[in-house]
Amino acid sequence: MNVSAVIVFVAIGSALEIIQNTLLDFIAIRGVHADLILIVASYTAFQFGSQTGQVSGFLLGIVEDAVAITPFGFHSIVRLVHSSILGFARGTVALDYVVIPVLLVIIASGIKVAMVAAVTAVFSLNDLANPVWTISTLIEISYTAAVAPLVFAALRKIKKPDG
Repeated sequence: MNVSAVIVFVAIGSALEIIQNTLLDFIAIRGVHADLILIVASYTAFQFGSQTGQVSGFLLGIVEDAVAITPFGFHSIVRLVHSSILGFARGTVALDYVVIPVLLVIIASGIKVAMVAAVTAVFSLNDLANPVWTISTLIEISYTAAVAPLVFAALRKIKKPDG
C-alpha cells in the first residue's frame, strides 16, 4: 500500500468536498454537482491499486459522511467497494487523457448507484436517500464523466505511481 498516496489523495479529496459543498453552487447543473470524490477515489484506485484505493475510498467516504445527512458509514462503504473494484484494473490498460478517465468514472458511478440502491433497500433508508434512478442521477454521471479528464490530468501532475 502506498501510504503517501493515501495521505495526498485523501487531503485533496477532502478539500474538494468542502469546496464543492460551500463554494461551487454556481457550477451546479439543476442543483447537481459532479462527484469529485468519486473521481479522486477512481484515480487513486486505478493508479495505485486495490489496497490503496480501498483505504483512500473508505477515508474519503468518512469525509463525505461528515458533511452529509446520511447515516455515518453510508458513503464509506460505497466508496470502499467501488475503489476496490476499480483497483483491480491497475496495470490492465495505459491511462490516456480522456477515454479511460471517462470510462472509469462511468463504471464507478454505476457501482455507486447500485450500492446506494442496495444499501437503501437493505437498511430501509428510502426517506434519507434520493430515489436512485432519476434525471439527477443521469446529470451527475454525465457531469462527473465530463469533468473526469480534467481532474485526472491535475491529479497526474500532483502524484504518479512510483516506478
